[in-house]
Order: sequence, then C-alpha cells, then structure tokens
Amino acid sequence: MKPENGDNVDEPRSTAFCINDVVTDDVLRTILSKLPAQSDKDACSLVCKRWLRVQSMERQRLCARAGIHMLERIALRFTHLVNLDFTQSTSRSFFPGVGDKDLLIVASNFPLLEKINLCLCKGVTDSGLEALGSGTSTLRSVDLTDCVRITDKGIEALAQGCSQLQVLRLSGCKLVTDKALESLGKFSKQLAELNIQRCIKVTDTGTSFLFQGCKSLNTLDLSMCTKIASLGLQRFSGLALALRNVNFCGCSKIENEAIKVLSGCASLEQVRLNGCRMVTDEGIIELLNCCGPMLKVLDLGWLNLSDQPIRLIFSLCPGLVILNLESCSRVTDHGFTATNINNLVLRELYMSKCPGITIAGVMKIVNSCTQLQSLDLRFCDQLDPNDVRSLLLPQGCHLLL
Repeated sequence: MKPENGDNVDEPRSTAFCINDVVTDDVLRTILSKLPAQSDKDACSLVCKRWLRVQSMERQRLCARAGIHMLERIALRFTHLVNLDFTQSTSRSFFPGVGDKDLLIVASNFPLLEKINLCLCKGVTDSGLEALGSGTSTLRSVDLTDCVRITDKGIEALAQGCSQLQVLRLSGCKLVTDKALESLGKFSKQLAELNIQRCIKVTDTGTSFLFQGCKSLNTLDLSMCTKIASLGLQRFSGLALALRNVNFCGCSKIENEAIKVLSGCASLEQVRLNGCRMVTDEGIIELLNCCGPMLKVLDLGWLNLSDQPIRLIFSLCPGLVILNLESCSRVTDHGFTATNINNLVLRELYMSKCPGITIAGVMKIVNSCTQLQSLDLRFCDQLDPNDVRSLLLPQGCHLLL
C-alpha cells in the first residue's frame, strides 16, 4: 500500500524460519530425550524424515515381529536398541514366532542389546541361543517362557557367552534339567532372578549347583517343579543370603526341613508355599521366628495349619501386606481373636474355603486391619453373607463372598 504523498514504503519482510536450519542433531536429540512418554517421541518422529532419523537413533526399546529382512532394516534404523520384545501373543500360539535365523540377525546386528523377550516363541531352539551367546555378550535379561524346544545345551551356551546375565526366565521349558542349573551356577555369577516354573525335570541336585554358584540370587521361582524336595536346599544356608522372593507353589515334596533351611535367609520378603501339603506348623513357625519382621507377602494356601502359626503371623509380621490362607481347613476364629492384630498394614487377605471361620473372626479382622483393600471369604460355610455385608469395612475394601 502506498501513502497519499506517493512515497514508497518497504513491504514488511517475513521473519519465518525453519527449525531444522538452527537446531543441530545433538540439540534435537537432547530435546526429544526430555519427553516423558514414548508416545510423545513417536509423535515427534512424524514431523519430518530428519526428526524420524534422530528419534530412531535414540530409541532403546522396540516390540517387533519375526522376519529376517525386517530385522535387518530395524537394525539399520534403530542403532541404540537395548531392549527387544518378540513376545508371541497367546492368540497366535499356533505360529512359531521368532526362530533361530532371526536370532542370528539379532546377534550380529544389535551390539548394545541388554534385554530380549522371546516368550512363547516356539521356533527358538538351542541353535538360536548359541547365536545369542556368541554375539550378544551384553545381555542381562532373557525371557524364554514356553520356548518348549530349549534344552540344557542352549542354556549352557547362553550362560557361558553372557556372563553379565542377571534375569533368566525358563518357565515351561520342560526339556531343561539339572545340567542347565549346573551351567548357570558355573557361569552366571551375577544371576539375580531365575524362573524355572514347570521345569519338571529339575531336581534337588540342580538346585544345589545353582546355590553354590549364584550367590547374588534374590528371586527364585520353583513352582510346579514336582521333583524338588529338601536335599538340594541343605546348601541354602550361607549361600543364598541375598534371597528375597521365593515361590515353591505346587512343590508337593517340600517338607519342614527345607523351610527351616530357607529360614536362614534373613532378608526374605515374599514366600509362596501354596500347595506344599507336607509343610506343617513346625516349619512355618520356624520361618516366622527368623524372617517374620521382613515378610511382606506370605502364601500358605492349602497347607494343613492350625491356629498357632496364624497367631504368630499377626504378632511377628508387622509389615505383612498380602496373606493367603485359602483352603486352610483347620484355621478357626481363634487364630485371629486370641491375639492383638491392631495397627497392621495388611491390604489383601484371602480366606476362601476356610470352614472354621465365623462372623466373630471376620469382625476382628475388619476392625483391626484398617488398610484392608481386598477380603476373600468365598465358600466359608459358617458365614452368612448378609452378616458380613452388614459389617463396617475399611473404605474401598473389595469383598468377595
């Protein structure tokens, strides 16, 4: 627009600029790293190809599918991956998922890899684990849940090649035997968590090898390992003092002797003995006397216990958060009414199928456990649901009748 006197006036210049002209890759990488959620970072990668490239270079975790060519392209794009998740969906259990050829690509193209999840990847065999052992020495966590073709040979190769291994999950690997645990005890000195649930060929001999070598072990799941008894646990004392979480659910041969040895682990916080029918009052009392102050989770479902250890639980375990007494048929109201259970932090209590519990015992629990969030009283024959509902439950407590 010109003024009336006819003098020329310069048009205003545009001050717009492209952010890519002033922000370097390092600055952009720093900005993207400040975003709290991965979804936000993914959204930024849609701005342009440059932002996609920078964001891809910094991404550390990725869920992927099988496919050699796809993995090669992923390796080129995501150069800093430390966590690969190949978990196979249960709805696609008919599909083998990732196989040995895929793991060969992983072993040769992801030098920074620390964690890999191969849950339900039924195409993985010992050859794939040998590739991981020889090519990814940085691995710290491996999940092989329900990789049913894995044997001792593959576990030995993995343990020998990945000396920094800290977490190993072998649940459902039914071909694994004591020899695999011997390899772990020999090579995996930093192992902190081991899950061998449903590894039905593992015996006390294998656990002995494990406890001798893996002195940093703090989480151990032996549930449904039906050949585990007591002999292998004799070497527990002094060798597994770091143990905090144990699961022996379904180990029907576990006896009091094993529980007494287990009591030597003073740092125990979670103990699950559901279905260990040969464990009696004697073993539980020993456990409570030694580890009671530290216990937070205690599962005693289906044990043949009297009221005596129940009373000790409430006097010796001030920090207990979860207690399971399901199907403890000898437990009665006296386990609760004959002791002072005030000021507890108990949040979850499961007492389904306890025929000796009446409304008197429930009243004591409800009035004393003020932080209770879940109370299971299903199939308790002496309880009238209407009487229980009339009680003043802690605010927000979920009641199952």
